[in-house]
Amino acid sequence: MTEQERIEKELARLRRALQFWEDKLKEHELEEESSDDESWLREQAMLAGMRGGTQAYNEVIGFDVEEEEEHGHQCVYRGCWCLDD
Repeated sequence: MTEQERIEKELARLRRALQFWEDKLKEHELEEESSDDESWLREQAMLAGMRGGTQAYNEVIGFDVEEEEEHGHQCVYRGCWCLDD
């Protein structure tokens, strides 16, 4: 193997390594961005929940929100005072 071939082979290896680490960096940046978005959403939901209660929190998070029942509040019908009637 000539000196030129050895240099070209090493250069190709270094390019592959560089591409590998650039891809890893992009993956990390995307994960970090996603994590920041989720943290912001949870913060906004917490603030909405403090102002408007559980239903407001659930609306911001995107959970399905059921309308209030006829008895005037939401419950899961387990251990609720409305069952005492």
